[in-house]
Amino acid sequence: MAILSRNKNALKDVLDNTESEARERGLIVNENKTKYMEVTRTVVNGNHLQCGKYEFKHVKELSYLGSQLNQTNSTNCEIQARIISGNRCYYSCGALMKSRALNRSSKLKIYTALIRPVVTYGCEAWTLTSRNEQKLRIYQQKILRKIFGPIQDENGIWRIRKNHELDELIGNADIVRFIKSRRMAWLGHVMRMDGGRMPRRILKWKPVGRRIRGDQEKDGLKMLRMISRRWE
Repeated sequence: MAILSRNKNALKDVLDNTESEARERGLIVNENKTKYMEVTRTVVNGNHLQCGKYEFKHVKELSYLGSQLNQTNSTNCEIQARIISGNRCYYSCGALMKSRALNRSSKLKIYTALIRPVVTYGCEAWTLTSRNEQKLRIYQQKILRKIFGPIQDENGIWRIRKNHELDELIGNADIVRFIKSRRMAWLGHVMRMDGGRMPRRILKWKPVGRRIRGDQEKDGLKMLRMISRRWE
């Protein structure tokens, strides 16, 4: 469960109401598993949140429904965590990926059905930079080279496959294209929602005030879109 608020006082009020309603149904707040994080444009070292008899630890990042969230709403940590999880998934399937009983087509299906979904979990809410796209492509090329193996050139020398050769083998359907297609599919899903649903309301919401100077990649609106998607 995620509680969002613009200030601490409003957050405490919502938490008090939630706790009273939960207590009537036999539920209690787990203080050790509850974390408090401030979403700002710069990393801050805040104090723990004191709310009645509870004290919630202040953190700079946390895991929510499998996604890694941080104070500055940067997707770099999330993508790095997804790549690490993808590596774990690949090595858990290592016996199958190294087996000579399976052909390359079967191993590619294992990658697209098991490994790639782990890496791209929650990608509909990502804000990709060129560096992030490069990291994802490097990861995919590493897996594909293990699947297809080396190739022998005209001189009889074995070498690893080049990037354009891997793209031809998978029909130019690299992981970045897949992520963008998932984002387009999610956008269509939101546009078909009823106007009263939270993701549609946030998508149509117009921020008030003046836009500050600088890069707007890490604004709070993208964080709200990601959180609202998790609520669905």
